[in-house]
Amino acid sequence: MPIQKRLGATEKTPTPTQPPALPHMSAFLYLRRRWLPISAIATLSIVILLFIGWKLDSPQPQKPAPESVANQVKNDEMTTLLKRVGRHFLIPEGAAPVVATVLDAPALAKEQLFFQHAVNGDKLLIFRGSVQAVLYSPSRDIIVNVGPVEQPQSPSALTPQP
Repeated sequence: MPIQKRLGATEKTPTPTQPPALPHMSAFLYLRRRWLPISAIATLSIVILLFIGWKLDSPQPQKPAPESVANQVKNDEMTTLLKRVGRHFLIPEGAAPVVATVLDAPALAKEQLFFQHAVNGDKLLIFRGSVQAVLYSPSRDIIVNVGPVEQPQSPSALTPQP
């Protein structure tokens, strides 16, 4: 027999205090608390994937090819050059010149008298149709020299002789 009964203690023994009972959580709230982070991550992932798919599928603005940009710049430069030369010289109608830039004027002057007064940066315009060459100086805005272009008589003149 327990000691308390022998001593005449009452039947009620003090019980430890329990915290108040929590209200019963419904199954919906339980699942909501458990699946909320998972569903948020899944939704965010789907939104990101849809955005990436939309960006990849949308038409990208066409960038001009580097060759077309270079050709446009060359055409603009050619037009400007022909206008500047046209102020000093009557340009043949419909003739598209071949343009070269003088890079080593002293060496050219030693080889040909045509380049005697040329400076580095001058432009040589060769008009094939009229067989004319024009040496124009953009830095000085003058026509330096004009002369005929000598074309070889036969194709063998173009090949070097051993």
